[in-house]
Amino acid sequence: MSTAASPYFVPHEPGRWRALTLAAIVHVALIAFLWIGVHWQNETPIAVEAEIWDMQNRDAAPKPLQSAPVDPKIEKPVAVKSTPKLPVKTEETQQERLQEKAAKVEIALEQEKKRKAALLLAAETKKADAAKQKKEAEDKANAQKLSEKNAESAKNKKDLQDKELAQKLAEQKAEIAKRKKELEEQESAQKLAIEKLEKKKLADQQKAKEAADQQALENDRDADMKRLLNQAGSGGTGDAPKAMGARGDPNYKGMIIHKIKSNLSYGGDTNVSGNPQADFTITQLPTGEIVGLKITKSSGVPAYDDAVEKAIRKSSPLPRRKDGTVDREITATFKLKESN
Repeated sequence: MSTAASPYFVPHEPGRWRALTLAAIVHVALIAFLWIGVHWQNETPIAVEAEIWDMQNRDAAPKPLQSAPVDPKIEKPVAVKSTPKLPVKTEETQQERLQEKAAKVEIALEQEKKRKAALLLAAETKKADAAKQKKEAEDKANAQKLSEKNAESAKNKKDLQDKELAQKLAEQKAEIAKRKKELEEQESAQKLAIEKLEKKKLADQQKAKEAADQQALENDRDADMKRLLNQAGSGGTGDAPKAMGARGDPNYKGMIIHKIKSNLSYGGDTNVSGNPQADFTITQLPTGEIVGLKITKSSGVPAYDDAVEKAIRKSSPLPRRKDGTVDREITATFKLKESN
């Protein structure tokens, strides 16, 4: 392929020197054949005429007249046809023929040379066209490969970006999950702390209430003792049994047990052997407010004991007699299978 910067260059054809050598051998053989063919022709002997000249001037003898033959039938003279003389081959004619043949051979050789040059040029042109087509095909293939490579590179880049994005999303999700877990743990810790504070507050309130109730109970006892002492010192009026409560009222304890059972809620299993019972000692104020509670005998079922204790505390204040008196301490018994 030629460019503007470099002259046109025809690539060498493979086997060129061998073809030129064979062509030269054929030409030499052709010339030898023609030369041998020319010298092997049968030639007519060359006729040579010689004239003898005499130095003396003499009159030429007249040529004899030839009489025309007479045809006996018509008795008329018959014209005798003269035989034309064949041209005599001379050395110059033979040389001209050789030169003509040599010229023809030279023309044939020149035409053959031109034909081979044209064939060689056509072959080189074809080869150049083939090389050009091959180069164009290679350029097209290289462009296709480059395009595919660029497409693959772009795809790999996109895949890498997608992978990085997916990894970032996964990291963000993990971070969010971690943060959420930390928040839940913080909320749980805060909730637990609040529950502890509430429990402590309730415990403190319960203790304060129990202390107040105990103090009120002690105050009431002191007041009762003073009243009793005063009554004993003055001979008494018979009001002590009324202040402490008449213990002969059979409905008083029944009302207390009934109220406690109405607040009792036990959802545990009652299918146990025997009829377990729990005994509690209840201390109350003259107003019926419960200020002390103690389990003196367990039923052996902790859940049932718990439920009875909650029901007793929930029943405060306890019922009083019709005259408004109460018993300071009451021992109440609750049987598992008789809770209702």
